[in-house]
Amino acid sequence: MSHGGMLGSTEAVHSGKPIVVIPMFGDQFYNAAGLVRRGVARKLPYLDLVDAAKVLDAIRDVLENPKYAAAAKRNSAAFRDRPLPPLETAVYWTEFVMRHKGAEHLRPASADMPYYQLWLLDVFVVLLSPILLLYWAVSRCCSRGSDRRKSKRD
Repeated sequence: MSHGGMLGSTEAVHSGKPIVVIPMFGDQFYNAAGLVRRGVARKLPYLDLVDAAKVLDAIRDVLENPKYAAAAKRNSAAFRDRPLPPLETAVYWTEFVMRHKGAEHLRPASADMPYYQLWLLDVFVVLLSPILLLYWAVSRCCSRGSDRRKSKRD
């Protein structure tokens, strides 16, 4: 059983064990949906914890239904299938960056962009300008019309 946090979900997939997921907040709902979609978990709503029959049913389903175990083993095999173990991968990329003196060629273009371009503020201004201009023109026309009506009444 797990709340569906990222680390617990990763451990379950790595070890090839099916789980009952009870998400409570944050990214746990997203993680639980992914585990259910991959067939390695059964989701149990938090409010169902008060009903012992529902909890027992979920646990029995995950333990006795072979589809969960098969999916867990399949996902574990895919997760572990890597050209290098994680530590060696980290060492390789650290040495790569050192060999290439910071690896400037791998930096994203957004690292050097001004904030207004990064957050698309220039695009926002271009798209908002016609709307504001139209609003100004309509409000000006409407205010002149009401001024004329007032002067005719007087």
